[in-house]
Amino acid sequence: MKKHFQPSFIILIIFTVFVLGVVGNMSVDQKRCWATLKENNCVHDECRSMCLKKNPKGHGRCIKSSQGRIICLCGYDCP
Repeated sequence: MKKHFQPSFIILIIFTVFVLGVVGNMSVDQKRCWATLKENNCVHDECRSMCLKKNPKGHGRCIKSSQGRIICLCGYDCP
């Protein structure tokens, strides 16, 4: 029974180290940039579509501004 436990445990440790290394590497190297695509009356599907046209890896979101307007923000990895 110990022989079956040892290889599985080693594989689990290697997999965990690999996943943590990849995730940690992604968050350290990339900074997030934001662009306002629409100043008023944001519609989620339209905002997402405009953001994807601006940057294929972008994420468009409608948020409420400090003035109470619903604006479209596009988040993407800075160049």
